[in-house]
Amino acid sequence: TRVSNAMEKLNERAGSKADGVFLAADPAAARFVRPYLPTGMPVFATSHSVDPRAEAVANLDLESVRFLEMPWFVERDHPAVMAYATPQLPMPIEYERLYALGIDAWRLGQMAAGAEGARSALLLDGVTGRITLEGRQFTRALASVEVRDGRPQLYRPAE
Repeated sequence: TRVSNAMEKLNERAGSKADGVFLAADPAAARFVRPYLPTGMPVFATSHSVDPRAEAVANLDLESVRFLEMPWFVERDHPAVMAYATPQLPMPIEYERLYALGIDAWRLGQMAAGAEGARSALLLDGVTGRITLEGRQFTRALASVEVRDGRPQLYRPAE
């Protein structure tokens, strides 16, 4: 399968002294691969490689994996996240991401219409990240996250 082929290639390159690994895999494949990587090696992934809503035991194999995520999933004490209700019915994580994007799209529309502030100073600390208008383009900065004890938590580098 794809995962076993990837592991074979990784083992072939084990002598290459890699500085880190980037996982572009679904949660099941990422959980399978992570334990085979050297302890202490930085491992980065996409937000689609980790289910931020899963029970801690499901993410234990992803310990110390770092990724970028929406505050919606990892910062429940964020003012914008607390202001909006989570969906009442369970939905796939992809749909919940769209739900969060819809919240910020609505808020940006309100701001652009002048209801919350001047368009020239467009800055939104939203449920999907910090959104700014730079020229004619929106940019979004996500939260840096690390899996600790099976839970995605804001990444805080060791000092």
